[in-house]
Amino acid sequence: MASGQSPVTHCIPALVPVVEDVFLVRGTSSASSFDLKELETQREVLVSMLLRLVEYHQVLELLSVVLNESHDSEERWRRWSRQVVDTLLPLLAQGRVRLESRAAQHSLQRVLTSVAPCVLRPVDSLLRTLFSEVSLVHSTTVAMERWLGMVLAILLLLISQGKEEVVLARLEELDLCLPFTSSLERHDPLNVAATMPKCKQQPPEQIMARFLMQVLGLVSNHIHCSVYSPLAGEESLYLQEQFSHFLLYCIYMFESGSYCRVATAVMQMVQQGKEMGRDPNSCLPIDDINSLFLELAPKCPMLMFKWCYLLTLVNFSDQTFWAQILRTQPHDLILEQGYCKTVFLHSFCSHAHDHIAYLFT
Repeated sequence: MASGQSPVTHCIPALVPVVEDVFLVRGTSSASSFDLKELETQREVLVSMLLRLVEYHQVLELLSVVLNESHDSEERWRRWSRQVVDTLLPLLAQGRVRLESRAAQHSLQRVLTSVAPCVLRPVDSLLRTLFSEVSLVHSTTVAMERWLGMVLAILLLLISQGKEEVVLARLEELDLCLPFTSSLERHDPLNVAATMPKCKQQPPEQIMARFLMQVLGLVSNHIHCSVYSPLAGEESLYLQEQFSHFLLYCIYMFESGSYCRVATAVMQMVQQGKEMGRDPNSCLPIDDINSLFLELAPKCPMLMFKWCYLLTLVNFSDQTFWAQILRTQPHDLILEQGYCKTVFLHSFCSHAHDHIAYLFT
């Protein structure tokens, strides 16, 4: 690292065989006490060095190996897990971990599932990271990919390892607000920020529900701008893949019943957003988000498909919108007979069930 060379091309490849030798090859059963002490010192130095390069997904992969091989000592596993979490979460919140590829996201997920579960309890550190203030400088695709990658990693941990009542109780206790800053508001064409009352006026399930809708609005708008830009090319393809996973996470949260209070909050806000005379602070810009997805449909049909399925889960029943989807005229009987939901359920379930089951195994 002191040479000034790129860590990806020089330092990290050089560390790989050293990590394999020190953590995987060398045994401890027949070694003398002096050798064991020296080995432990080498391991501590290597862990410290890896933590200095934790923003690279190749290092995340090495750290997951280190943590998996440290289970023979509970104290050491917990200590190294704490060091990894304390180093990694602030960098995730700052958007400094390079999550611009599928391999990077998988490496991040592996290292987070390799840490000792006790260091992630309570979920305060995860919630602080998820709701940390962000600055999407010029709303670049890389910045959006890193932010959404962080959201996916934290959200998956909360879904798979946390219970709704515990997560919402900690969210209320921490008094966290939605992560809006002035820099983010400039990249908020749907004006979601204007519809957000102060966090102390909201129950925790509404804060979480609005956060999910915030992600939906910001990312769908960025993808829309990217795919319809003549200069964008294919730079948003991975962001579309990330967004597809995010929609699946939301579908799982609402359909499985694991986050029923959050699902109910989304349902209420969606319904309020379609009624006249409601306080705008209690509503969501659902029509604006729907318009974005309708325009994305020719370019990103699967995103539109999953969004429609998500709308059926929250009982969204705007006849004009569904008529646009089905290419028909609005008709009361269509929704009364549950036709829209039946169409999407039958064609989507076989794909979504297998995909979601894979994600949470």
